[in-house]
Amino acid sequence: MTVFVTGATGKLGPHVIASLVADGERVRALVRDPGKARALLPAEAELVQGDFAALPTIEAELAAANSMLLLTPHGPDMAAVQNTLINLAARAGTRVVKVSGTSAGIRPDGPDACRQHFDTEQHLAHSGVPWAVVRPNGFMQTLIVAMAATVRERGLIANPLGTAGISLWTAPMSVPPPLPCSPIPGTTVATTCSPARPHRPTRRSRRSSRRRPVPTSRSWT
Repeated sequence: MTVFVTGATGKLGPHVIASLVADGERVRALVRDPGKARALLPAEAELVQGDFAALPTIEAELAAANSMLLLTPHGPDMAAVQNTLINLAARAGTRVVKVSGTSAGIRPDGPDACRQHFDTEQHLAHSGVPWAVVRPNGFMQTLIVAMAATVRERGLIANPLGTAGISLWTAPMSVPPPLPCSPIPGTTVATTCSPARPHRPTRRSRRSSRRRPVPTSRSWT
């Protein structure tokens, strides 16, 4: 399988690409600076120089790919950029896996970035292509500042954010070893030393999930 990856050199992209390569998938990564990207990405990743305005390049890559990982920076034009890429994927018949924002904020009246994610998720759902949305409960890099005082004072992270499949999504960072964490029942805790494990719902969380179903989606393959 060939996966076309956007956002390849950000906080998440290199880790996703490394996992895909380890699974034996072919990765084509859209990058602005091949020199910078080469230092961050596995040698097996194939680099495609360009940005989100290089539509002919992206269109050609999508025509040859089975799936696209859709990940772009936050900004006032995020939804417009992502919707354009979704349209190109629909034209090529290429599956789309979108990395979205914090689960609780994805709504039409949410904060700006979350509202844009909502708009793009709706656009994707009606695009006609196979799709999946990865929507974590939270990202550690945005939560750590708010949680810092609690960690210092009590030595734990308390973060009851719901029943999504991944409680926290974190990447290795150059920080001191984390303090002990106290997980909330039915969740898993991700530390700076290890990636989040898939959440295994308890009976209570399964009942909660039935009351608040997540959007249906189609897988990579």
